[in-house]
Amino acid sequence: MPYRRLYKNRQEANSDYQPRQWYVNDAKELSWVADIAIKASAAMPVNGLRGFIVRHHAEPSVLRHKYTIVVAEGVDETVKYMERFIVIKELMHCYFEIDDRSSTDTEIILDQHMRQFFGQSARTQSVHVRAEYTALWMAMGVLCPERRRLEYRRKFESGEIALEAIAESLRAPAHIVRRLLTDQFEDEIREILN
Repeated sequence: MPYRRLYKNRQEANSDYQPRQWYVNDAKELSWVADIAIKASAAMPVNGLRGFIVRHHAEPSVLRHKYTIVVAEGVDETVKYMERFIVIKELMHCYFEIDDRSSTDTEIILDQHMRQFFGQSARTQSVHVRAEYTALWMAMGVLCPERRRLEYRRKFESGEIALEAIAESLRAPAHIVRRLLTDQFEDEIREILN
């Protein structure tokens, strides 16, 4: 999986924080990525679907794709640094193998629709839902180098640093950083990298 290359590049970076463009540039190096556009939409509710990615064929090749990431306008006003994290998370879909339909297709909307009507009993667990779950953990895995994550976790658990200070340093939402400091993160990222 090409994600391993991104993960390795992130481990070698000396900075806790990488700007959003660093992630975009890395994704653009994938052989099947022709271009990536990022747009904000005022039509999307900031408390609902906050972002998504659409893949289209890049003419004249069917082997290369253009990606458009759409983010809810004003999402940073509800959760600090949320827009940045959404973009990084949506970029993770570019790292799925090109023949893997799970990356961006609209069937996820059907799954969300079913969950609205039937709640959690609508356990369709489509490949698209699994892709969203995987992309979320993949994005968390490249927020900072692992050595820094472990250092943050140690300091957080000992009370030397507050969660908000870590979130500010990583420029990531605090609730995402909280998940980054868990045993579950270690299990999830190990599964993705294997």
